[in-house]
Amino acid sequence: MIRSSWKGPFVDNSIIKRFNKVSVILRKKLPKSTIKVLKEKLSDGDFKKSLEKMSKQILLQNPIFIWSRRSFILPNFVGSFVYVYNGYTFSFFEIKSEMINHRFGEFVFTKRMSKKIHLFNRKKGKEKKRK
Repeated sequence: MIRSSWKGPFVDNSIIKRFNKVSVILRKKLPKSTIKVLKEKLSDGDFKKSLEKMSKQILLQNPIFIWSRRSFILPNFVGSFVYVYNGYTFSFFEIKSEMINHRFGEFVFTKRMSKKIHLFNRKKGKEKKRK
């Protein structure tokens, strides 16, 4: 069933709190003074690359665990690393800009596919046709 447009996208409060904590950690570990020093020493392209590398390392050290698969992905979540629970284990992925306005559950499979079962069924089908 589709959610009413006037309600807006659903995001669990716990997820918003976790993303806020990660953004606070980023601000603490990348203070303005270090950013100014990097900006003075490096050119624009190199500065952006080094800043992205540093922020990715910090985000990898502080991943976010999500149990709410029904929550929407918002634009301020882009670039962070997330573990989403599929009912059995956690699946790890990075949130990209193409994922905005989709749900976390769309990117995690809940059912395990077994290769042996499919191969067995194919063999059975071929044997039946031959007879």
